[in-house]
Amino acid sequence: MYYRDYQDFENLKRQYNLKRVEDEYWRTAKHLVEVVENLKRYKAACVEQKNLINNTVIKQFVYFNRRTEYGTNRVKYEVGVMNYPDIENGFRYQWNEPGTSKDFGGREKKQAREYAEQLAAKYRCEIRQ
Repeated sequence: MYYRDYQDFENLKRQYNLKRVEDEYWRTAKHLVEVVENLKRYKAACVEQKNLINNTVIKQFVYFNRRTEYGTNRVKYEVGVMNYPDIENGFRYQWNEPGTSKDFGGREKKQAREYAEQLAAKYRCEIRQ
């Protein structure tokens, strides 16, 4: 990326070689055209990806993970809803459903399981461990 910051402006103000100033002007003008073209291509790619996403089925599952904390050796249960696109290797692009993730302590396994079942009923999806 070609970017002009405050220091470049100050250096330009101290430049009195006409040839160098003209070179900088034309290089910047050429770069501006390239940047505008790249932005147009990026916008077109965004519209194309948006259309692809609108035509892709998004699946969900409730995750119920048991893990042991490294430092304290305490057991924790993580519960939440995960979204992923229904494509080949779609699990690589999964993301959490906002507001559904909760952590439970080791003695709260029953509450964690109940919460996972509530989420599964609400979002109509399976529970994965």
